[in-house]
Amino acid sequence: MGISTLDSRSIAMLNYIVQNEQSLSVSEIANHFNLSVRTIYYDIDKVNSWFIYNGCNRVNIDRVNGLFLDSDQKDLIQELIFDDDVNKDYVFT
Repeated sequence: MGISTLDSRSIAMLNYIVQNEQSLSVSEIANHFNLSVRTIYYDIDKVNSWFIYNGCNRVNIDRVNGLFLDSDQKDLIQELIFDDDVNKDYVFT
């Protein structure tokens, strides 16, 4: 079962990934947000559940190259998260 909304930290993490042109390691993301690697993996699980709920592909994770999103995924994220109508429907945690 997927989730229909994302918390603010997950949205911030997705925004960070979308803004980067290259793949990011989980450690880089953890350092950027001052979080543990385990917390980042937990958030990625939440994001993937949200992606599935919204008919999107999961975050691409490669243990060597890190996390990355293709251009179609980035476009869809921009539309689903940062569109004014949808942005009002996320959950603060």
